[in-house]
Amino acid sequence: ASLPPSPQIVPDSTQQDPQVTTPHKEGSPAPSNHSVTSSPNTDATIKVRVAGSEDFFEVELADIGESYNSMVQCFAEELDVEQDQISKIRKLPNILIRKDRDVKRVKSGSEFEVELVE
Repeated sequence: ASLPPSPQIVPDSTQQDPQVTTPHKEGSPAPSNHSVTSSPNTDATIKVRVAGSEDFFEVELADIGESYNSMVQCFAEELDVEQDQISKIRKLPNILIRKDRDVKRVKSGSEFEVELVE
């Protein structure tokens, strides 16, 4: 009879055997197949376009920062416009972004439309 694997042994993720379980202490988080880090996901993106256009530009979520002003700056650079040309930022379909708090709630995959001053 073979001994069960010790908690220090991690099975090769390419050959997972559904019969093998790794013991964990009660109250501790359950083991997962992916690592969790506190740094922002570099693959997290949002989409932005000028109002009336069909085409979106992808922007790294980390690039917009956590303030309204940093979002305006990022979108202006991506859309090749001046910051003072941006009159409104709308999270599609119909949510106006106006405050830092609104920007902090942005999730990967969100779509934005920027209205420009005429």
